[in-house]
Amino acid sequence: MRMFLLVALLLAVGCGKTVTTPVPGAVDVADSVAFQQVATAQGALKSFTHDFGTLTPNQQAFIKPFLNDAIKSYDIAEAVGKAYHAGTGDPQNLATALNDLTRSLANLQGAMPKKVGQ
Repeated sequence: MRMFLLVALLLAVGCGKTVTTPVPGAVDVADSVAFQQVATAQGALKSFTHDFGTLTPNQQAFIKPFLNDAIKSYDIAEAVGKAYHAGTGDPQNLATALNDLTRSLANLQGAMPKKVGQ
């Protein structure tokens, strides 16, 4: 599940200009993409947080900085996305925040131990 969410998020970043179904209430395509990415990231973070609880203390100590970075990036992307939606945000800041969110989730994914069968 976690891998699916991350792949969906990464595809959303790479395919931001091909969104065909805008989110109702979005001011433009960038707003729609931002909402979708932040929503997908929220699901991924919930999954990572659940998986974090199943790790050994040593694994948790290693993963915690990656998890904290992803949560911080999520909080920033959510705030920047809300500002953009309200008309007070900058498109470049939005793109930067979404790229940082994707990077931090990819780093977290890479740091997580592999499950049997993956």
